[in-house]
Amino acid sequence: MSKNSEVEFPYKIVDKKPKPGLKGKATITKVQLVKAAEIFKDKAKDPQQELYTIHGRVNDREMRIATFTKPQSQEISSKSKLARFKQRYKRFPASGMKVDVVTDENGYWKVAL
Repeated sequence: MSKNSEVEFPYKIVDKKPKPGLKGKATITKVQLVKAAEIFKDKAKDPQQELYTIHGRVNDREMRIATFTKPQSQEISSKSKLARFKQRYKRFPASGMKVDVVTDENGYWKVAL
């Protein structure tokens, strides 16, 4: 390619996000323990709060599909997201697990609980 030739950008810009309520499958690719500030930046209510982030592969794209607050003690409420995950999938999140996902009101894929 010569220095004078124009670069072509064959892209079409679209506002296409999935409709809420779509169902799919995901494979968990990683589970991380992070601080709230790493995800929510300056919008974090408590920047030091520890969170578990669950990343998964949905339709050949890797993305964060869940964020769970790290419990303060060994006993957790059955209503917490982490407990609901364990109740539905019979174990806590781990790489390689297959999980159900559903799109939320913003079109983002989230783990079905």
